[in-house]
Amino acid sequence: MDSAFVEFRHVYAGYSPAKGMSALFSSKQSDSNMVLNDVSLSLHAKDHIVLFGPSASGKSTLLRLMCGAHIPHEGTIIVNGKKPEANPSAKLGYVSAEHAGKSSCSTSERVRKELGRAVSSDAPVILLDDVADVLGAGEIKKLSATVFAGRCAIIATRNVDIAERLELPIYLLHKSSLAHTGTRESIAHDTGVARIVDAWVEGLRYDLLRKLRAHPGVLEVRLLPTDQFDGNRIRITLRNSRYLPSLYDVVSQASLVRIEELPPSLSDILATLS
Repeated sequence: MDSAFVEFRHVYAGYSPAKGMSALFSSKQSDSNMVLNDVSLSLHAKDHIVLFGPSASGKSTLLRLMCGAHIPHEGTIIVNGKKPEANPSAKLGYVSAEHAGKSSCSTSERVRKELGRAVSSDAPVILLDDVADVLGAGEIKKLSATVFAGRCAIIATRNVDIAERLELPIYLLHKSSLAHTGTRESIAHDTGVARIVDAWVEGLRYDLLRKLRAHPGVLEVRLLPTDQFDGNRIRITLRNSRYLPSLYDVVSQASLVRIEELPPSLSDILATLS
């Protein structure tokens, strides 16, 4: 197995409430507020991921730790075999939409300029802090397939739509911790998010409706209008994905035309964590 290119081992980072964020990571304080709490992760040299979380979840802090702009209170960070603060090139890969410099250019133009600088450098990792929120998921996907290819890239965003459209592995930060990693589907499974299944069946089967409503995993069953064929569309809301196999056993007893699972949303996942 390849060794990790980026590694966080039990990293803690915080700041002194008395001094504010300007004192971030300056020293270990007994009254410090933790921005990141016991974060461990590992990435390989060509990995591209989405770092997703709501505001103040620690995304920018994690990126700035990774590029060596700050150091942690506790824990170890290794990027390409070195501590980032000891590797000047690590800072060159960090691009922030908020700190893209001041000029007469628009925000997107400034971000593109900073992004070009980062890509042309020898930075070991490309770190994009809310850059996708400015440029859009489509442009980031093109960059990921071209100029980011062969390099490690981390795209941080709090935008649900962008995180979903990038279709990359998700590292989900929540309340200062790395709560989950994986695909949207796997995280939804792990967090027990309710699932929605649409089934198109021929004819109206009241016995099927009774069986569905009696199913222990079914929260709701609704008949929805459809003009696609002479039959019925049934929307089934399940408690979580663990009930999907037994649900299919029930609906397979009908004259099934089509069945479709609606993908879980990151908004639903966040709601389960709150």
